[in-house]
Amino acid sequence: MVGGGIDLLIPGLFGPVPVVPGDLPRLPALERALARSDVSPSATPDPIEALLARFGIGAPAAGDLPSAPLARLGDAPDADPKGFWLHADPVHLRADRDQLLLFDSRHLAVTQAEADALVGLFNAHFADVGLRLEAPVPGRWYLQAETPPDIGTRPLHLAVGCNLDQLLPAGPDARRWAQVLNEAQMLFHGAEVNHQREAEGRPAINGVWIWGGGRLPPLPLRCDFAGVCADHPLARGLARAAGLPTHPLAHLDTLQPPANGDLLVLWDDLWGAVLDAEPGAWIEGLGRLDRALADWLAALRRGRIPRLSLDPCADQRFTLTRSGLRRFWRRAVPMASRLRAPGER
Repeated sequence: MVGGGIDLLIPGLFGPVPVVPGDLPRLPALERALARSDVSPSATPDPIEALLARFGIGAPAAGDLPSAPLARLGDAPDADPKGFWLHADPVHLRADRDQLLLFDSRHLAVTQAEADALVGLFNAHFADVGLRLEAPVPGRWYLQAETPPDIGTRPLHLAVGCNLDQLLPAGPDARRWAQVLNEAQMLFHGAEVNHQREAEGRPAINGVWIWGGGRLPPLPLRCDFAGVCADHPLARGLARAAGLPTHPLAHLDTLQPPANGDLLVLWDDLWGAVLDAEPGAWIEGLGRLDRALADWLAALRRGRIPRLSLDPCADQRFTLTRSGLRRFWRRAVPMASRLRAPGER
């Protein structure tokens, strides 16, 4: 019995990473899949936009894509979903010469006790202005605003390791929110939690990065998928908003393709390696992906799945069918020839 296809989102597949082309291993399954696919333009090169677009959510006329309330649904499915929510992710801000750099929670090892302490400080300080912070998981925080801010923000992944001067919130309410963020930095600077972290030689949690504000769209969301396999909170939240079953990536090799629709897979470990400019981690991730693809190509060859779509969030999308897999005259090219130029995001 033929099940649905696999729609594979792979941000970071083509880098950019500071890798020496000669260090790349051969990746036979991945290189063959890319060479024999039909290629079409990708709807967007941004992973967050690409994920939301698959559930019919596009950019509003004004404001941000509402990723925060949907990601919160993935992290805290039993919490009250009402209200206007922003991501308010804990970060470490570091001055470097004449610029301010940001490091996200993946490098901070925030504990739940630390998160709860800082959230408590924040909420006590800002209660009178209608702001409430919560931390359903240690490294991902969400901010509820009684009055939705009139600002435009930049997603966290565009700020990691970058000069923040051109990435701060902009718009009519930007000055007020700059004051809120500055006050939060001063509040966290004096927190006992951060004194202890610094005494242990760990970076302080000295700020929050706000982005992706909005309200939950009308539910249930409509989409063409029958299931989602992902660890990312936004993917899990979108699945819950659409009433779809969700599976962790660790279970991917045991999943059977759903019979009544495609399986959406967000493979995001390459993305983290790109954000951190870590070529070793990126190469290891490519190896894991190549091994998984070998199984999927075998399933495609045997007719167990009708198609395999690979979207690297890099302007092009690759779709492979059983008949396309027989295009033996299309020779695989080394991954090194497909890498994005340094500086691209």
